[in-house]
Amino acid sequence: MGLKSRHQSTTDRHWLQQISGDKRVAWNFSFLSKEPQFNFLNQELVLATLLKKMQELNAVSVVAMLNLPKSAGIERIECRKVNGPLKRKMIPMEFGKLRQQLAGDKYCIIRFSRSGRIVGQMIDQTFYLFWIDTTHRLYNG
Repeated sequence: MGLKSRHQSTTDRHWLQQISGDKRVAWNFSFLSKEPQFNFLNQELVLATLLKKMQELNAVSVVAMLNLPKSAGIERIECRKVNGPLKRKMIPMEFGKLRQQLAGDKYCIIRFSRSGRIVGQMIDQTFYLFWIDTTHRLYNG
C-alpha cells in the first residue's frame, strides 16, 4: 500500500516500518488530561461520538488510516508546528521520557466530530490520548 508524501521523514519511515501489515490501532487512555475541558467526563454525547469514531478507525489498518485525508484519519503534526494553546501544553509527565522518545516529535490528531478532536501521540500502533478538544480551544488546525 503506497504512502502519501507527507510521510517521508526518516523518523516517519522507521515508524511506518514498525506498523506495516494489517495492524489495527490500539487506544490507551492512561494519560488523558484530568482537566474537565479536555476530557470526556460528564459528557456522554462526546464519549458516544468518540467511541463511534474509534470503532470506524479500527475497521482499517493503521497504514490505511494514515492514507486517509486528515478529516477522516490521523493527522501527524510536528510538536513545534502546532498552533493555539496546544503549543504551550506539556506532554503529561507520566508519559515518561522513554515513551516520548519512542513517539517522536509529532502529535497525532484525530477529528471525531465537526469540532471534536483528540490529540495524543503514537508508538507503533498504540494511540495514547492526551487531550479531547471539543471547542477548538486547544488546537486551531
